[in-house]
Amino acid sequence: MHEAASNNFIVFKQSKYGLSTSSLATVGGHCEPGESPLQTAKRELAEELGFASDDFRDLGTYRTSANRGGGHVTCFLAYNARPSRERTLSDEVESQSVVRLTRKQLEAALLNAEFREIKWSATAALALMHLDAA
Repeated sequence: MHEAASNNFIVFKQSKYGLSTSSLATVGGHCEPGESPLQTAKRELAEELGFASDDFRDLGTYRTSANRGGGHVTCFLAYNARPSRERTLSDEVESQSVVRLTRKQLEAALLNAEFREIKWSATAALALMHLDAA
C-alpha cells in the first residue's frame, strides 16, 4: 500500500512457520466464495491494517507454480489509503507488525531479499515499476 501524502509504503514484518527467519510481506489473502480479487484486496486491507482506499491499481494476475497447476496471484497497489477502523485480530500463530518504508527503504529491502516469499517480492517490485511508469 502506498500513502501518497507521506510517500510511504506500508508492509508487514512477520514470522511464518514455513520461513526460517522473519520476512517483510505485503497485505494478502484468499478470495472468499463469490468474491472478486479486488473485493478481496479491499477486505484484506481493512482486516489486516484497518485501512481503506478507493484507488486501487491492478498490477496483474499471474500463475503460481505453472508446471504443477498452482493457483493465481492478483497484485494490487492501494493509493491514498486512510485509516478506517481497527485491525481485525488474526487467529494465526505467526507474529506480525506494521512497517512503514520510504521508497528507498523498500528498494533496499527488495535487493536484500527481506521479502522472503516471491509473491510478496513480486508485488512490491511491480508497485515500484507502476509508480515509475505513471
